[in-house]
Amino acid sequence: MTNVATGRSVVVRVNDRGPFLHGRIIDLSYAAAHKVGIAARGSGEVEVEAIIPGDAPVLAAAPPLPPVAAAPPAPTTAAAKPAEPPPAPISRDTAGGFVVQLGAFGNFGNAQNFLAHVQAQLADAQVEPKVRDVGGLYRVYVGPYPDRDEARRVGDRITAAFGMATAIAPH
Repeated sequence: MTNVATGRSVVVRVNDRGPFLHGRIIDLSYAAAHKVGIAARGSGEVEVEAIIPGDAPVLAAAPPLPPVAAAPPAPTTAAAKPAEPPPAPISRDTAGGFVVQLGAFGNFGNAQNFLAHVQAQLADAQVEPKVRDVGGLYRVYVGPYPDRDEARRVGDRITAAFGMATAIAPH
């Protein structure tokens, strides 16, 4: 991520999606904000670029995703645990091509909540969001598509119709 005013950059790991405050696209740790020179002000304009091992960067500054309701806290006793819906399956599809990534989560429960949210939102878009475990991250995506251009067209259509930020990634 790069401070657009100063050009100072830092590489950070994204743990989950969010934030949901004031149209921000990312919240930084104090250390990362200090390194790019925005800690004293509390916020600043940055350019975000995804770095995917073995692939060219595919994401530049993007609008924030709409908020998703947080999962309720886990009950403290087994007797008080409410019935849960069955978990969304993790896609085992390993075909090549490219996908339109809608979100990436370090926690499967967060990925499930987001998947339920986007399934309802994208029902009319004739795309089927799925969850896939990639290197310890649960990625919510649609596709795959045979080439990057087709994936980008679908991603642009989703962004235009639903205001949802997307990224193109190899499948």
